Amino acid sequence: MNHAIVETFIVFRSLTPLLVALAYTTFRRQPCPSKLTFMSLLIILGGTIEYVASDSAFTFIAYYGLLRVSLPWLLKLFTLSIW
Repeated sequence: MNHAIVETFIVFRSLTPLLVALAYTTFRRQPCPSKLTFMSLLIILGGTIEYVASDSAFTFIAYYGLLRVSLPWLLKLFTLSIW
């Protein structure tokens, strides 16, 4: 986590609700969020994309560590939903 800065965690944290909503819908077969909720999650996604595109010092090095930490959790969620 030597390359992670506060902005990296803010971007990752702002995408978490969208990823959770998609995971619950896909793996747990929960109903999709309402249109208004999904629209607000997409607006947040657009803001994070705009931030990443406009920040010249932003790098994806820190996201490698976050992916390495969160990938086992996602695999566990997927395998639990199948059984």
